[in-house]
Amino acid sequence: RNDKALDGDEFTFLAKLVRDPASPILVSRRAAHALGHLRLTTTNLGQATELATLVATASPLQIAPLLRPFEILDPRDCPPGQLDSLGVQLAAALRKSPGRGSLRPDQAASLAAAFASSAPKAATALRTLTGPINTSGDREAKLSSLLGLVESGNASRGRVLFHANRATCALCHRVHGEGGALGPNLSKIGGIRSRKDLLEAIVFPSATVVNGFEAYLVTTTAGASHTGLVQRETAEAVYLRSTDQRLHRIPRKQISRMLRSPVSAMPEGLDGIFSDQELADLVAFL
Repeated sequence: RNDKALDGDEFTFLAKLVRDPASPILVSRRAAHALGHLRLTTTNLGQATELATLVATASPLQIAPLLRPFEILDPRDCPPGQLDSLGVQLAAALRKSPGRGSLRPDQAASLAAAFASSAPKAATALRTLTGPINTSGDREAKLSSLLGLVESGNASRGRVLFHANRATCALCHRVHGEGGALGPNLSKIGGIRSRKDLLEAIVFPSATVVNGFEAYLVTTTAGASHTGLVQRETAEAVYLRSTDQRLHRIPRKQISRMLRSPVSAMPEGLDGIFSDQELADLVAFL
């Protein structure tokens, strides 16, 4: 719940799990979600500063929950001068964050709005942030620049990367019996999709979403939001699996709105944590 700060030891423990590249993906993501429930006030501005520092190294899977406390920030809870400084620091962290590519324009606008009334410098800095490439022309140019490197891909290196902790691929996708089942099985994907299609699916996952794997946004009558893939539905409830693999049972009588998300459950910006050669290796493996 967004009603209190974590004590120092709790915050330090969770921050370490988020920051440590050796942390299992699910563990670090859940730690990021726990930090996302912070309410930032004058009593825990030190934690707010540390949270902004975490954003600078956050992966595409971590960045959204880490930004949530800043999006719901109430300017009345923080002195204006300190708020301005915090917002400028957050903008600087976002500019160099590996997860920045997954930041949607509406999220950048939401962050700027949170600082607009009391922290003009911060709001201006946050408004300059942009998310992923959205136009078809930009996408084609990006894909064309990468496609020329695909021939140099090494499938053996790609297999290691696919299952590596930082890549997160195997968290949701299965290949030849290994990996998760939240996303499509990719064991035979190379036989039915072109190299360009595979690159696009990695770099621009929301451009084309496989039928049956659409993400949904469910808002409850209490104001809570859940995002994930519908695993099953009954007359009484909807079962939604989030990207941290948790299954949420949401009673239908508590659902006020359920919409298909225009954004894939697979985060944008993964190309920001891979080199061009690593992308080529992944495509070669698939």
